[in-house]
Amino acid sequence: MKTRLLTVAVTLCLCVAPAMADMVTFGPAGPSQLQEVFDTRTLGPNPGDSQIDVVNDAINGDAYWDNTGLGAVTTMIVELAGFKEANTFGIYEYGDPSNKVEVFSGADTDGHSHTVNMYANGDIYLGDWDGTPDGHFNHTLVFGYYLDSTLGYGMGGGLNDGGGLFYSDRLLNTDGQVDHMFSYAGQGDKFDMPGLLPDIDPMSAFYHVLAWEDLAFPGADGNYTDMVVLVESVAPVPVPAAVLLAFLGLGAAGLKLRRFA
Repeated sequence: MKTRLLTVAVTLCLCVAPAMADMVTFGPAGPSQLQEVFDTRTLGPNPGDSQIDVVNDAINGDAYWDNTGLGAVTTMIVELAGFKEANTFGIYEYGDPSNKVEVFSGADTDGHSHTVNMYANGDIYLGDWDGTPDGHFNHTLVFGYYLDSTLGYGMGGGLNDGGGLFYSDRLLNTDGQVDHMFSYAGQGDKFDMPGLLPDIDPMSAFYHVLAWEDLAFPGADGNYTDMVVLVESVAPVPVPAAVLLAFLGLGAAGLKLRRFA
């Protein structure tokens, strides 16, 4: 049976060290392209002006995540990568980054829809329960996000070497432990995807936008627009809290990652 239990241990851990805003550093391309994505999709009081500042409003401590007990919605906002036909995105288990479940494939595009259900026993289903899990987390339901651009498409359309495999936990990245994912909490804007998804108004702090860079440093343009994803009803878990949850074998049972069609 699927449950929606948020344990006391989870609640305490999240309260001890809440995520704070941080200032981040972009690569040679600068922040303008990502800011344009926000200004287009997260609409503030003035049209074309998001309340989210991509330089100053990034969350500090976003390596690992947990469910807030409300279920979660995931939406691909935009993918501007040269490797977008081959990039894959998904979640991985805290403590075992090799244990991954792919959510978006290279064939997925802006507004594409997938459903991921995570059950209390650790079974993960892409879509509704059908008796055969598509993945399984062995120790904890605390998870990280990953972007895999190991394969990419060259200018002529053929496969060539891509950027690499990158994690929300920068300590796992092999290019000098660079942060390849910036995340931002909603600040009351209206989220707008014309013709694809229902508007979200207001876009509260239950929503987070994840912005990715899919090339290794040095050499990456560092614009963090290679995949931009909206997730709902999840919260970053500070690393000490993630360690405790893994030790206790606890997490928010019944995590549901659902994307609107």
